Amino acid sequence: MKRSLVVLSFCFLLLQSIVADDESEELKECLQDNGLPTNIHKEVGKGEFEKLKDVPESKIACVIACSFNKRIRSNDFLFTSFVKAVNKDKSLGEDQKKEMLETINRCSKEAKGDNCKFLDCLKITKPPFVNLIITPKDANDKKI
Repeated sequence: MKRSLVVLSFCFLLLQSIVADDESEELKECLQDNGLPTNIHKEVGKGEFEKLKDVPESKIACVIACSFNKRIRSNDFLFTSFVKAVNKDKSLGEDQKKEMLETINRCSKEAKGDNCKFLDCLKITKPPFVNLIITPKDANDKKI
């Protein structure tokens, strides 16, 4: 149960921002803004990235960043939220945490405050970072 708050600041906000409503106009706008067809909103909204193998990962990362910014109505950099989520995640071993935090720091420097570049650098659609994104169904199943 406490693991729920691991994902707390970032995941629940990101959950709300991208996947809370897979029909959301914000998500469709972000897909369109990134040159992607709006008919893939359900796959993106549910975090079913494996079904989007023909879509460049960098575009999906930018859609996630765009949707986060629109839903939260903020341009906050996601760096701090990722650091908190990794540090609080009890399912991660110390070595994995260290490796993830090193990646987060490296990507933060490369992205220079740009969430799109940051999420792309993290390879947000692949483990281990994709595991920090939860969907509303996950939240209900885990009683988050």
